Amino acid sequence: EYYLVDEDDIYYIKADLTEVMIRSSHGFSYYNKKISQMENLLSDKFFKVHRSYIINLEKVEKMETIEQSKIEFSFYGINDRVESSKDGAKKFREYMHTLQSDTK
Repeated sequence: EYYLVDEDDIYYIKADLTEVMIRSSHGFSYYNKKISQMENLLSDKFFKVHRSYIINLEKVEKMETIEQSKIEFSFYGINDRVESSKDGAKKFREYMHTLQSDTK
């Protein structure tokens, strides 16, 4: 079964071998692309927080610092959580700092 997923409906994307798993409000679906290819297709509201995860920043409800400076993201409307890598957390913090600097 095939259906179109609107970018606004995506919570996160997870790498799964040679494809990606897309988490949307419809559940999970698989797409035959690598996560690096998906990263190039998505708008700037998506951020790669781990080599295996891209999150939709507009769907993030809460961020919490966890072990070794990683960040755990939770989302509006679903119970899933995504954990960043240490490097992904560092890049995310730098990105957020840049956004804050741009708005001043």
